Amino acid sequence: MEEYLGPGYTEVTPGSGRYVSADGLRQVRYGSHETGGPRHHAHFEAYDRPAAQGGRVVENSVVDFKQD
Repeated sequence: MEEYLGPGYTEVTPGSGRYVSADGLRQVRYGSHETGGPRHHAHFEAYDRPAAQGGRVVENSVVDFKQD
């Protein structure tokens, strides 16, 4: 996640599990929806312009986590 978002990323609202890159063009969602059910996963998403400026998600890659 840190590599994808790069330096300076922030969590939009503390405890929300939504992390946005410093330029606003990438986000990772890893909150209660992604961790609380039977399918433990995260969303790696890219925007067409910064999210804060009304950007839309143009790419959503879902990564599933499996227990050893």
